Amino acid sequence: MLRCEDNTTKIPFNQRHLNTILIYAFLFSITSFFGLSQNEPWMQIVAVLVPISFFAKYFYQKHYHYLTIGPEYIKTNGLISKELSLTQVAAIEYYAGKFTLKTDKQRLRIDTSIIDPESLGILTTRLKKIDAEWI
Repeated sequence: MLRCEDNTTKIPFNQRHLNTILIYAFLFSITSFFGLSQNEPWMQIVAVLVPISFFAKYFYQKHYHYLTIGPEYIKTNGLISKELSLTQVAAIEYYAGKFTLKTDKQRLRIDTSIIDPESLGILTTRLKKIDAEWI
C-alpha cells in the first residue's frame, strides 16, 4: 500500500502473482530458443514477442499497482483501465473473493486473490466508508 501526496492510495499486486508472471516470462524465454532455431519466420517472431510481452507485463504491474483509490474515485490500472466514481456507487457485493462495485451504468470487479495481503484490509476499510448497500 502506498499513500501519495494527493491523498490517493495505491493497492499493489500480490507478490505471488507478480512472481508467476516472471516465471512464465523466463519459461517462454527458455523455450523461445527452440523457436528461434526454426526456419519458419512466424515462429521466430512469436519466439521473441511472447517473452517480451510477459516481461513487459511484469514490469508494468510492478510499477503501476492494481488499484488506485482517490478521495472521489477508484481505478484499476491496466491496459484497459476502469474508473468509477465513489459517489455513484449504489451497491457493493462480496462473493467468492471478489468485490463488485455497482453503479446505475457501470460495474467494477476487484479480485482480492491478486491483491497484496497487507493492503486487503485497507481496501476493505475504504470500501466500508462508501455510502452504499452491501449485498
